[in-house]
Amino acid sequence: MDMRDIGLSQEFISRFEKMGYTSFFPPQEDALKTGFLEGKNIVVAIPTASGKTLLAYLAIIRCIQRGKKAIYVVPLKALAEEKFRELKQIGLNVALSLGDYDSGGTWLRDFDVVVTTSEKFDSLMRHQMRMFDDVSLFVVDEVHLLHSVNRGPTLEVVMVKMKHKQIVALSATISNASEIAEWLGAELVVSDWRPVTLKKGVFSENSITYDDNSLHAIKPLVDDTLSLVADGMRDDGQVLVFVNSRRSTQAVARRIALYNKKQGESCDAHSASDSQLGDKLVECLSGGVAFHHAGMAREDRALVEELFKKGVIRVIVATPTLAAGINLPARRVVVRDWRRFDINLGNRPISNLEIQQMMGRAGRPRFDTYGEAILMAKSPSQCTMLFDTYINAPTERITSKLSSEDALRRHVLSLCNPETTSKDLYAFFEKTFYSHQFGTDTVMEKVALTLEFLQEHALVEGEEIIRSTLFGKRVNDLYIDPLSGICLKGALKENMQILGMLHAICHTPDMPTFYLRKGEFEDYDFLVHEMKDDFLIEVPDSWYEPDKYEFFLSEVKTASVLLDWISEVPERNICEKYDIGPGDLIRIRENAEWISYAFKEIAKTFNYSHDDLYKIVFRIKNGVGPDLLELTLIKGIGRVRARKLYNLNIRTKGDIRKAPLGRLERILGRKTAVNIKKEVGIMVSEKDDLRTTGNSTLI
Repeated sequence: MDMRDIGLSQEFISRFEKMGYTSFFPPQEDALKTGFLEGKNIVVAIPTASGKTLLAYLAIIRCIQRGKKAIYVVPLKALAEEKFRELKQIGLNVALSLGDYDSGGTWLRDFDVVVTTSEKFDSLMRHQMRMFDDVSLFVVDEVHLLHSVNRGPTLEVVMVKMKHKQIVALSATISNASEIAEWLGAELVVSDWRPVTLKKGVFSENSITYDDNSLHAIKPLVDDTLSLVADGMRDDGQVLVFVNSRRSTQAVARRIALYNKKQGESCDAHSASDSQLGDKLVECLSGGVAFHHAGMAREDRALVEELFKKGVIRVIVATPTLAAGINLPARRVVVRDWRRFDINLGNRPISNLEIQQMMGRAGRPRFDTYGEAILMAKSPSQCTMLFDTYINAPTERITSKLSSEDALRRHVLSLCNPETTSKDLYAFFEKTFYSHQFGTDTVMEKVALTLEFLQEHALVEGEEIIRSTLFGKRVNDLYIDPLSGICLKGALKENMQILGMLHAICHTPDMPTFYLRKGEFEDYDFLVHEMKDDFLIEVPDSWYEPDKYEFFLSEVKTASVLLDWISEVPERNICEKYDIGPGDLIRIRENAEWISYAFKEIAKTFNYSHDDLYKIVFRIKNGVGPDLLELTLIKGIGRVRARKLYNLNIRTKGDIRKAPLGRLERILGRKTAVNIKKEVGIMVSEKDDLRTTGNSTLI
């Protein structure tokens, strides 16, 4: 079947051809026969790179041609950005909606397609449900994430809310895709077909045993991982290596880079972020290798992905998060670590579904005739076990995670906004995947307990008709865990100190915290005793509640990171002091900005006024002291530029207006000086002569 055979206009055909889409793969042809382009629901469970995305794009185009709109939900921001760029390239009127959970997004009405995450879409529906009346198509990418404890419940809830629309659900190959299709009343397309043949195998004792029983001897080098990578790089091959920790990504990448340099291979110089990780990345890149993990700065991860796509670097050593991210195929995938450390259970085997996600990255369409996915074993008996557990075994059954307490708190409250009945709640949960798998009664028992909890804490009220209170409505709109709202409400005090406010933010279940490292317990224990009166949350007893107290100290550590940030400690220094990555600092800042905003809004709900609480939102956002807040409200002025200007007595918007362009140029550079003048309402051009812009006072 050809692209021209399905009724697309020449305009779209030409654009698809430029993107490399000319004909259809067998699974795509199977899908086209189901009638999903005419509005039927469909579940497509096929391997990576087998054509799921194109099917979604075709459904979206057909939806728009019928005068309707589409929502495209993906699990990660990076994936959302990738899909947004591709849909724009096709020529569609598309919007990207990420972050800012306390906004209605009415501007999205002007677009035919909205690309977003399930969490953001859930937030949008809570604010403006009627805004989606014109939507007739709901595309869900990576629907197997229903199995995820963290993301699955929200994905399931938004799918229930959209079950009256057409649903196109895309998935990796999973063992119970038919169960999901049955739940959705959908056509099912399942296939193992891949555009590039995938050979799976296990490495043991200097040899790879493949799933077709063939063998491939590997020349032994300093260590087994290096041996497999060097063999995989032959004939311009690219290799992805998956390990289970950030430190391992860096250590393994460095060893491979040193080996490459000894072999005479090198890579052009590249710059990275101003951080220890950035320095280490540059060192590895010089040997044609990179590491990739969530602790890195976003610009560093983007650089690595771009260089790998272009073939500039040959090897990436990554944590498994890369497998769920954007499309980065390699000829060979090496899964060195198939166990992961769990703080409660120790080293545990990684799920087969996640291993298959990693292995599915093997094989570069248009470059390779085959791909190899290799697991590493330490003995022949372990080799047999890996074949039985991963290569020859089906993936785990996808099961609903909707019955978890934190998920039910969030979603039951959202269903009571503004009001509902117990009958309505029962009807909603009867439509869930959880009910389809386990029956409604079990989850309804937990719903009843959740309602009691919400009533006890004055988030909802009523018996027959259950409605959210003003507090409950605000918590729902803010898109925080109701338990976070309760924590923040309880933290409101007359005399609040900065450390106490930051700790209250870190005490909420919505805030990730940094674990205590060896030797840090005493430091933060001392800080708690020194600053005990500043805390807004009761300090646990270290003798009777040691585990709870240690977790409290981890919250204090996280609050200390934020305190350094708003005290204008340089980012590099913060990362080195706390042994965290730039990416960790960014995520903590973004989460803290969101929760501090919620703290401020909850204070307003209870008519509580505290100037420092209102300022803390902007201090966390910009990383500055209170004296720089006005300057950092000007676009283009960050924490470093603001302090530089402040120290030279340029401290307000008025000072910016009055300052000669020449003086600002000497402080900030010509382009920035012109831009910030425009931001405060003074129109100047980069071509303006300095002599015409006022007094050229020397600094």
